Amino acid sequence: MTKIDETKQYKFSEIVRMVEDKELPIDTKVFGGYGKSRTLNVQPTMENYGLQDETEYQSFNKAVIGSYDINNMWTIKLPKEEQFYLKAPECFGVKYLNLQFSSGEYFFASSSNTVIFQSQFTQSEIDAMPFDTNFFEKIKAED
Repeated sequence: MTKIDETKQYKFSEIVRMVEDKELPIDTKVFGGYGKSRTLNVQPTMENYGLQDETEYQSFNKAVIGSYDINNMWTIKLPKEEQFYLKAPECFGVKYLNLQFSSGEYFFASSSNTVIFQSQFTQSEIDAMPFDTNFFEKIKAED
């Protein structure tokens, strides 16, 4: 599994491999090609995923890529992930799980992100937590 860096430029072959391996979620945008003017979207096709030219939504998921596009570098823009609060059970009062950035420690407090700590988490961040998160009520954070 490739760690996607949205600031990095990728070869087209790397992007194709990530699409084939389903490492790029649906609605990921890929920018680049000749003159850096192409925009492709990761979209579902029959039983798989494919790259679709943003201007060709009615063309049955076909993206025409020339050698001039393949040989240039591309950047990836992942879709925005939903964020959640993890609310502790009532016996803890009205408390939410927070992460202290400097120490990497988790603690219970109010539910507001700051530059010092994080209280909203994506599903992938929740899945990576080093403890069982089923203890918490997952509440969708408003945008």
